[in-house]
Amino acid sequence: MKKLRAANAAGCFGLIGLSTLLLACGQAGPEAQGDENIDRVGEALVTPDKIYTDGSGQLSILVRTCDWQGSFTPAPHCSYCALDPDWVLVGGGAEIQTSGSGSTAAKIRGSFPYPFSLASVNLTPNFGAGTETCIGNPPSDTTTDYLAWAARSNGGTNHRLRAYAIGIKVAGATAADLRGSMFWSDTTSVSSLTPSMTSPPVGAGALLGGGANMLANAHAYLTESRPSSDASTWTATGRTSDGNIAGVKVYYLPSFNNFGLFSKVRSVTGSSGTGSTSASVSTPYPWVTTSIGGRGLSGANYLASRTLRGLLPFVGSANGVSDTTAPEFGQSINGATTAYSINTYVDGGPFAFWNNNVIRSADFSTSLSRPAGTAPVRLQESTTVPNGSQTALRWHLEDVGSGRVRIRNSNPSSPQSGECAFWSGSGTAVQVGPCAGTNAYLWTYTVFQFKNVATNTCLNPTGVNNANLNLATCATNGSQLFTLAAAGWPP
Repeated sequence: MKKLRAANAAGCFGLIGLSTLLLACGQAGPEAQGDENIDRVGEALVTPDKIYTDGSGQLSILVRTCDWQGSFTPAPHCSYCALDPDWVLVGGGAEIQTSGSGSTAAKIRGSFPYPFSLASVNLTPNFGAGTETCIGNPPSDTTTDYLAWAARSNGGTNHRLRAYAIGIKVAGATAADLRGSMFWSDTTSVSSLTPSMTSPPVGAGALLGGGANMLANAHAYLTESRPSSDASTWTATGRTSDGNIAGVKVYYLPSFNNFGLFSKVRSVTGSSGTGSTSASVSTPYPWVTTSIGGRGLSGANYLASRTLRGLLPFVGSANGVSDTTAPEFGQSINGATTAYSINTYVDGGPFAFWNNNVIRSADFSTSLSRPAGTAPVRLQESTTVPNGSQTALRWHLEDVGSGRVRIRNSNPSSPQSGECAFWSGSGTAVQVGPCAGTNAYLWTYTVFQFKNVATNTCLNPTGVNNANLNLATCATNGSQLFTLAAAGWPP
């Protein structure tokens, strides 16, 4: 276990209070791409950084794509991708570009957090198979460990390699604060022709990241590097091709303490086939991806295995993961690839808008409901208990600032989707239809009452199934109180 250098613990930083109503909390979308965070380390990079934000707006993820390093050669390659020091490393990936294919195609030897500081652009580590040169983007911090993600490859065909890095920021906390609460740990397998290692369990839902690196043999390759389904362990498996033994080192990152983060693992297995196969997993709102993994086929021997060829930390421009594996030495091996991603978001408690997709009357236990028909239709209440599958019963609050919200008929999303509940413009009727920005569509949610801004009157439930909801003078007896709930949410 290695604590990050140049770090200073500083306790809790504002996220504990996220279980409050958060009425004035802005909710950024799951992806906001821009160059505002591309600092000195990233200035020379060809591909712009991608920035993703979770549903709370408190957690930001940067995915950095570093340039291809080295020329097309059949020699071993080592690349790294450094972050700016104000981002904290939680994951990364590796990608091979080849000018040939077939029995000696290049394969991944490692995709892992570089455990040392960055003294220069050219690093000369020794992973047990002799000193090799690792090339990356120019570092601006030469003292902090675990500031870059490393990728290693080898193979008989001409190829080159690049690495990806995933960094994290949390609102109210500096990079030093986060590093004071996180520990990259590692464990190493016994050397063999088929080395495999699983990290010690760190508790369900506790992992933020992981990676793996083959040791002591230039011809040892990864067949899998992935989290367990409950995010408690990280597993790596490799195969050697030259009859010599090798080991594998697993790196794993438990979740930060005191920051209200919640994690889960998503995985998808692609179609079986020969040749290269792939799989991808998209990350839905309100989550963001902190780390990725992949699994090929770990057979009893190398000729029955499928090694990793790519670990990409996005799907197109969307947050997620794409993996590729390939058969070895020309043998046609039928198999499938499984892609894994660790998803994280800030759990803001039962009244956080991004945590909930149901609005229910506290007194009558009825739920808001949109009846069938062409908009506008009357807003109704239903005695049906939502299970998450009924579109009519999915509702969430969109924060529009100044303590005001819109009531939307959909799951939380970004950009926002769904129709809105609004005052019809006459009488007390409340309707559902396309959203607008006038006061008729705006509500305050103070002490769990919905007060319409245009009329200064409150949404008034009756407890009657399929009854139309109307506005009434705001009561003080608790009969107009609504609570937020989650049914099949977050996904």
